Amino acid sequence: MVFDRVMNQTVGRILNMSISGIMMISEDPVELPRIFSCRVKLPKKINGSDQLEFDAQAKWTRFNSLTGLYQTGYKFINLTPESERLIQKILETRNIMNYDLQHPRKSPVRSNC
Repeated sequence: MVFDRVMNQTVGRILNMSISGIMMISEDPVELPRIFSCRVKLPKKINGSDQLEFDAQAKWTRFNSLTGLYQTGYKFINLTPESERLIQKILETRNIMNYDLQHPRKSPVRSNC
């Protein structure tokens, strides 16, 4: 769940993330090009942090008639070096977990770096 740090309200749920942005779903449409100051509580500590904070600007939104929810694409803006490292680590961890699920006998070599 993604929260707005200023309003302390839910922005949406994460559908997809890359190093440059994030896609979320929500019950309400998002005004474009609104900027949110976001906070995500992580399920476990990553790089010593239990939450990710970032600013993101809504770039597009569309209604999904199958789910009855709005999908919105956001671009990260003014990422701190710490947030950028944390996002990269989240993406690497997710890719390793997805690889393990799809190829249980061919796990990649993991580094403790």
